[in-house]
Amino acid sequence: MADFLNYGEKRALLEFDSIFKSQWENGFLPHVRYIQGQNSYHPSANLWSSNHNGLNTSLHYKTSSITQPPLVGYMFELCLKKSKNKTDFLNGLKKYIPQLHKYHKYLFTHRNYENCIYILHPWESGLDNSPVFDAPGKNAKNLLIKGGFKNLLLNRLDTKNVNAKERPSNKDYELYGLLMDFINRPQNHMEKLPPFAFIDVVFNSIYVKSLSSLQYILGMCKEYRITIDDYDVILKQTDNFLLSTLQGVTKKLYSDTDGCFYCYDIVSNRSIELKTIHNFFPLILKEHLSLEKINKLTKKFKSYIEGDDTSPVPTNMDQESFNPHNYWRGPVWPIINWFFIEAFNEKEFKLYAFLKKQTIALISEGLGCPQEKIRQLALNLLEFNSYDDYFTTPSKQQYYHGWLWDSCFAALGWIHANNINETFYGTWEDIYSQRVLLKSKSYNTSKIKNLLRKKYSVPMFSEYYASMSDENYPKDAPLGADMMTWTASVYLDLIHKDKNETNQY
Repeated sequence: MADFLNYGEKRALLEFDSIFKSQWENGFLPHVRYIQGQNSYHPSANLWSSNHNGLNTSLHYKTSSITQPPLVGYMFELCLKKSKNKTDFLNGLKKYIPQLHKYHKYLFTHRNYENCIYILHPWESGLDNSPVFDAPGKNAKNLLIKGGFKNLLLNRLDTKNVNAKERPSNKDYELYGLLMDFINRPQNHMEKLPPFAFIDVVFNSIYVKSLSSLQYILGMCKEYRITIDDYDVILKQTDNFLLSTLQGVTKKLYSDTDGCFYCYDIVSNRSIELKTIHNFFPLILKEHLSLEKINKLTKKFKSYIEGDDTSPVPTNMDQESFNPHNYWRGPVWPIINWFFIEAFNEKEFKLYAFLKKQTIALISEGLGCPQEKIRQLALNLLEFNSYDDYFTTPSKQQYYHGWLWDSCFAALGWIHANNINETFYGTWEDIYSQRVLLKSKSYNTSKIKNLLRKKYSVPMFSEYYASMSDENYPKDAPLGADMMTWTASVYLDLIHKDKNETNQY
């Protein structure tokens, strides 16, 4: 790696390097790559068939057997545009271009249904217990139980670190575990439709965006005379994947009546017409959709975020399933806000500025910390959560392993680090050790959170936040795990968006 890249640019490239070191021979990218000797996450590596039946040919990591939203290409483009040493950073990216194309090709070849990409497990969407999965999941669960499949997730570890009220239910985990057993037996779903086959608007929107970003990267390589093996083949196939998937998504998921997009359950052959954040993700494809569709979708989005005294942007507003503090059933996730801030940049400035300000304030937790202090805390948190220099784990509080779209966001965070001033690294060490101590005294997770925030008075970079007040939580209360890499990365990107950053190559 070139010595003239700065610290953050090198770390961003290392995140991409670790992602592609987990790639299977057929192009598949798994959602988790496991750190040897760590047992903090369930399911562990040995519960995935990829690690004991020869399907996983990664030479570096044991992995899961499912993927996550294909964000890699999008982050290639953004990291390149935000890098200080662009030509050198592009030279660092070029060796991963054939591998990125191989992943895109895998999805288009092996997960294609009427030119849309389908997922096999709710975890592949990244929005695990979203209400869009309720009906398809119930149907799949019945089919799997009748088929004799077993729940591989009987022993949960996640609720030991996070309040169970904020996490998916045991019924959700029963579905997740049954689907794991099914996926672990690939001979059962090679020739027929799997019991859970779902076209997710989020996943497909990000897939198209990643293809578009690869087109951009290839164009930059040509302009700067950087040689890529099989350049013409990769470009031609990328163009075909993008055009075909865009046409498939528009035809299969778009409602002319409602002016928005809906997920589709292949098994039951019906659209999932719920009021959720999934509906609006094609806004990130503004350069590929007609102005009419973008305008209609923007109007629907504005209506979605303007009601019921909720904080933008609730992940779910379906009346029957809305829960303001339970994972993907209503809370606000900074990473979701980030996608829409990206979507409205340059096109809807007032909405862009409003969402950006709201999200920065949410992560800051109203504690009055200066922005520069929070920036340094965020950078030091990325360092604290790192597995040496290989990659940045989501959070040492809960997740010790490498995750696909977490690493993509980590790369985006690192790109803003010219160097690291470790002023607050010790703060994270102290907070982590205090958390372990309080946990050993059998304090519940809510009490631990309150005690730590009272003692340290710094933002904890939580996973998500309460979208409205109820009897248990005030509006904007931090929820889920703390010390999250992707929340810190979102903060770093948002505060740098309008300063010291070049948006053109």
